Amino acid sequence: MRLASPKLSIAGLITMLGTLALLAAGCGTTTSTGGGGPQNLAANQVFHWTINSSSGDISTLDPSVVTSFVGAINQYLIYDPLVVLDANNNVEKWAATSWDVSSDGLTYTFHLRNNLKYSDGTPVTAQDYAYGMDRSINPCLASPVSYYLTGQAGVELVKDSLTYVGETCTNGTITAAKGQTAPVIQTLIGDSINVLDPQTLQVKLSTPVAYFLAAMTYPTSYPLEKSVVDANGGLASSKWQDALSAQSSGKQYGQGTSGMFYLASWNHTAGTLVYKVNPTWWGKVQYLKEVDVTVFKSADTDYSAYQAGQNDYVTVPAADLASAKSQPDYHEHGLLQFFAYMDQWNAAPFNNLQARQAVCLAINRDAINTAVLKGGSIPEWNIVPKGMPGYNPNILGPGQTKSTAGDATKAASLWQQYQATPGAVKSFNFTYVTGSTAADQQAQAVQQQIQQALPGVTVKLNPIDPNTWYQLLTNGQFTGMMDNGWIDDYPDPQDFLTLLYSTKAGYNVEHASVPAADQLMIAADVNHDQTQRMQQYNQAEQLLVENVATCPMFQVQTHYQLRQTVHNFVTNAGGFNPNDNWIKMYITKS
Repeated sequence: MRLASPKLSIAGLITMLGTLALLAAGCGTTTSTGGGGPQNLAANQVFHWTINSSSGDISTLDPSVVTSFVGAINQYLIYDPLVVLDANNNVEKWAATSWDVSSDGLTYTFHLRNNLKYSDGTPVTAQDYAYGMDRSINPCLASPVSYYLTGQAGVELVKDSLTYVGETCTNGTITAAKGQTAPVIQTLIGDSINVLDPQTLQVKLSTPVAYFLAAMTYPTSYPLEKSVVDANGGLASSKWQDALSAQSSGKQYGQGTSGMFYLASWNHTAGTLVYKVNPTWWGKVQYLKEVDVTVFKSADTDYSAYQAGQNDYVTVPAADLASAKSQPDYHEHGLLQFFAYMDQWNAAPFNNLQARQAVCLAINRDAINTAVLKGGSIPEWNIVPKGMPGYNPNILGPGQTKSTAGDATKAASLWQQYQATPGAVKSFNFTYVTGSTAADQQAQAVQQQIQQALPGVTVKLNPIDPNTWYQLLTNGQFTGMMDNGWIDDYPDPQDFLTLLYSTKAGYNVEHASVPAADQLMIAADVNHDQTQRMQQYNQAEQLLVENVATCPMFQVQTHYQLRQTVHNFVTNAGGFNPNDNWIKMYITKS
């Protein structure tokens, strides 16, 4: 998800290449004495962080509904998850000191720290985690990311959650869905989400899925202070978010946030957020005092600001990549993120397998990466990216094509075969997110390659802004072909396969349907034999690529510059700075 866009989450989280910059950063060096701590500390321990978003603001700080990468990474600072992902993308304890799993894998019992508090001093208890989870599933909220707790595609996670989320909500009241005969579920608290005592939370599952703990790291499981939500608009309102900050609430450290930092201020017009170290937090942020976030509408403007000394971090635009690589503050690494083109299966030409394969094979990923992206990405046929468990280095493109340059000859033959079928068309729309030179150049290159390879075809470019793109994505109303991408929510192939491309998946707005892949993915989701499980995902992925459930293009790399005065800001392959590293960050004078 977490694409900006956020997967992360796309729906979570979707960052377009050359358009919406990925938020990632790199390792700083450490200057320290033998046990005496870092030397030459700057007096002002403020990290100036930048984010790119076409709206010029963070869309939400509500953990129950966040779909964007840029939204999610801000929430890591101010909420306290039970479990988090570390620098190696492994699940580690955080607000929970431990957890127990029943022998059948259906019951998880989390044991909380004793001294959890919100920024205003109010205790955080198991009830707050239960409320946060229940709210994420509540049909009156209609969260677009409830599936991190409910599951989908025939595999239910939290017991009774699919029934609960499917209830009807009328004017804030939950009523029976059409045709429902069983009792109406008003809440899962006391059903499958149980508060055993203030420090003990129990969650019951319907199916012993292998990825449940990883899914719990997503914000839908974060704690919320119900009294703050209720006093500022209620469950489905967004007004309570503005009441979180110290500036708005009138409370010295704000209210309703439980993480390492509290929200000092949020200026929607200027696109700025100020986070300060939370004095009531159970841990200790060792040196950093404040994180100032500025949201830039343009990656180019962001880069200019960095060059002028205004920011501590910046993603490098493709046009500046060559010059940036020679700088001492330059960093790069691969991300668990792919970029692809999705085809609308319910209309010509992409309702035909030969047409889908022809278009996908006509694209030369190698040439685009060299000419447009300046070598900044990794051409791939994979959906599951390298570095993720279940990565398949032997994946083949449609028609068993090995080369990521595609196959223009095979593409032309398939297109001619398609043209002989009833209802065949010779043109289609290609919708993409504009906003940068690289984005426009990439779309034009794809258009040219397809039109040169496929006899008589016309590709109509449809450049749109990110907000319009997101609307088309969420309502599934795009036609033809559209750009797409995904960054991991958690390090498991389920997050890239079942979640996106099973026939019943909520994100499957392409209406793709590969029944044989469905069977393999659902079997893998509940298989605790890791070797068999990864083999099943590999087979499913190959079927999805062969049938062009999506047309993979690249695994994304991030390229960024980070002030050499910033230390211990280290991102994992998911593109975010783990909680452990925020604790250790510091800034030196030079």
